[in-house]
Amino acid sequence: MTLTKPVVTYAEDVHTYQWEEDGITAVLERFQEAKEDIRAELTISSSHPTTGGQLYFGRLLLMGPQSRAMVRTALEKRDPAPDWGGMLEQIVTISLKRYREGPPAVDLWQDNLGGAARYLVRPFIFDDSVNLVYGSGDSGKSLLTLLLAIVVASGREVAGIQPERSGPVLYLDWEDSAATHQERLYGLCNAAGVVLDAGKVMYRRMDASLKESAREIRKDIAAAGAAMVIIDSLGMACGGDPSDAGGIIQAMLAARSLGVPVVAIHHIAKEAKDKTTPYGSVYASNEARMSWYVESERFESDLTMVLTNYKSNRGARHERQSFKFSFTES
Repeated sequence: MTLTKPVVTYAEDVHTYQWEEDGITAVLERFQEAKEDIRAELTISSSHPTTGGQLYFGRLLLMGPQSRAMVRTALEKRDPAPDWGGMLEQIVTISLKRYREGPPAVDLWQDNLGGAARYLVRPFIFDDSVNLVYGSGDSGKSLLTLLLAIVVASGREVAGIQPERSGPVLYLDWEDSAATHQERLYGLCNAAGVVLDAGKVMYRRMDASLKESAREIRKDIAAAGAAMVIIDSLGMACGGDPSDAGGIIQAMLAARSLGVPVVAIHHIAKEAKDKTTPYGSVYASNEARMSWYVESERFESDLTMVLTNYKSNRGARHERQSFKFSFTES
């Protein structure tokens, strides 16, 4: 039997293999370096009319022949016809090379790279990056990000903020509830005179870390045609201690892998003397392209919010911005 060469596509940390003549698809994802080896999750499925469906799901050590042998044995029990040994050799050889080398180099002088994207919402959100909004626990960060969500979702100017382009927004929440955010969304829209169409602001309650959930989130983004994602909050999304560099780095890499502008809400200790960076690992600030520090004062039913731009990687820092929110009992 002559084994055909698979069609391979890459999307961040997801490698997809298709042997069209055999009707076999393999997906290798969630790569992780572990004890001089590289571990990933492997899913293999078949389109065969009688033996098709998902044939295998489990871990694969890319440099471990014993691991490949175990996967091969499991697959042969399900369907002995395909050349599973050859397919697995193709998978590990190609994916190891891609993982180690990364995407091919480009010529910054000669290649047409399309120009750097600028803003989704000027001056708060860069169009192709992770953007931070951080402050103390009661500063109104979630309220501000919902205001930005309404601007993007509606395509309208609200409170002096206007989007460069518009589209649905996906709100990923590790901290609160859908009902809380719905109440805030209704209040902001009523105050601004905005009526949103169905599917414009989608909410998803999160439990697993952003790294573990990234593949499913990308499916949600594609299904909704989302133009922006909100992460509430980054510390919770990293799945561990925000002071741990590894966890924050993985969360920021996962945020970048979503393929749309991200606004990540983060925290700062109330007694912190340095307001230029949020709580925890410096990688949160280092990996973000834009960051805004939020501080606020409350007086009776009013909240006055002041935003300071401490980081802008694509030009001069922006002037301070301020907003005033008034709350009424419904």
